[in-house]
Amino acid sequence: MGITETIDRFSSNPSYYIEQVQKTGEPLFLTTGNGERVVIADAAKYRQTRRDYEHLRRLADLREALAEIAAGRVQDSKEFWAELEAENRTGQIEE
Repeated sequence: MGITETIDRFSSNPSYYIEQVQKTGEPLFLTTGNGERVVIADAAKYRQTRRDYEHLRRLADLREALAEIAAGRVQDSKEFWAELEAENRTGQIEE
C-alpha cells in the first residue's frame, strides 16, 4: 500500500515520484532516519478518501443515535427547546 522512499532520494528526482503517485493512485511515504514524515497523495484520490471518511463518520453518528433511541434515552422536542431557551435566558444549564 503505497511507495516508501527517503526524502533525500525523493529530492533527487521529485517529478519521477509524483508521476508514480499519479499513475498508480498510491501514496508516497517520505521518510527520514526517524520514520515516516510526509505523505504525498494524488489530489483526486485524497479528496475521495476524505469524502469516504466523512461519510463513515456520519454513519457512526447515526448508529450511535439509533442506539440512544433504542435504549430509551430520548427527550420530547418541545421539552428540549424549552430547556434550551431557558438556558439562553439564564446562562445556566437546567438539570
